Amino acid sequence: MRILGLSDRESGCGYHRVWNPLGYIPGTRYITNDIQEGVLEQGWDIILFNRIAGIDHDLENVRNITGAKIVVDLDDDWVLPPAHLNYELYVELRQRIENNIRNADLVTVTHDRLADRCYQFNRNVEVIPNAIQFGQDQYTEERIESDSFRLFWAGGISHVNDMEILRYPMKRISSLKGISTVIGGYAYSNEVTKQCWDRMVSSFTCSLKIPGLVLPSLPVTEYMNHFNHADCLLLPLEDSKWHTMKSNLKLLEAAAKKIPVICSKVNPYLDFNPPVFYVERQGDWYKYVNLILNDRNAATEMGNRLYEWAQQFSMKKVNEYRLKCFQSLINQKK
Repeated sequence: MRILGLSDRESGCGYHRVWNPLGYIPGTRYITNDIQEGVLEQGWDIILFNRIAGIDHDLENVRNITGAKIVVDLDDDWVLPPAHLNYELYVELRQRIENNIRNADLVTVTHDRLADRCYQFNRNVEVIPNAIQFGQDQYTEERIESDSFRLFWAGGISHVNDMEILRYPMKRISSLKGISTVIGGYAYSNEVTKQCWDRMVSSFTCSLKIPGLVLPSLPVTEYMNHFNHADCLLLPLEDSKWHTMKSNLKLLEAAAKKIPVICSKVNPYLDFNPPVFYVERQGDWYKYVNLILNDRNAATEMGNRLYEWAQQFSMKKVNEYRLKCFQSLINQKK
């Protein structure tokens, strides 16, 4: 099977949904974010991209030139809430993305809720969850030892309101002995993004009263190095329709390093019944941090259980289903 994957190498969505999965599929593939002359004529069975690509202005012509089936992947909602920093950009992109969904031969998504979202445009939708190559590349169990118990979070500036959930719980947590914080992904391009990051750091560190590290953003091929500094992952998340469309990828990342997770009891962290500490009220953040801080065996047990649970999302297993979907698509009459 010859698959042409179109992806920006710096895109996290492209990494997890296009070029990393294709890198573990035997056979020939070509991954690029720049369609060079002659590439489309090289005899592809499948052309895969996440949301948008340089060819999506004329998918029907591309289909005629290549004879390939067009697969459009989506890993979250394409209609952003007004408070999102990229809201204006996606107002412009919405029609383009919806046209791609409508004109695809197959749409792949990360879970059933997102599949339901796509059905109004295309009935040929397959759920292919995010996956990790456990034990390989950056997804090993390696962690750096520390004298303190490190509470960890990593992400981007779209999570400002989510991190605000921790502001008052972290004030109480700051009274605990032997803890520190690590926040990964810090990056800013202007004063607005800097303010967002500084606000998230303030929320997570109780205005810098809790000692710890602020780690800069890393390339997508190295970002898991941040998780090497974690003893417990905190995952605050607002209960909103927008968030329900996201995936449980953060749980898989924690599982790769057997890190226990304390998270908001909302989707997407309810999917497949993961072994985590669920927060139902604000006091639960302190309760569970205090529990595993003082019972390291409980922390280790939860990390091990999460690792075992996550094996259903191994890259090998998920790619087997991905290939089955792709082969079935190729076998359909043109």
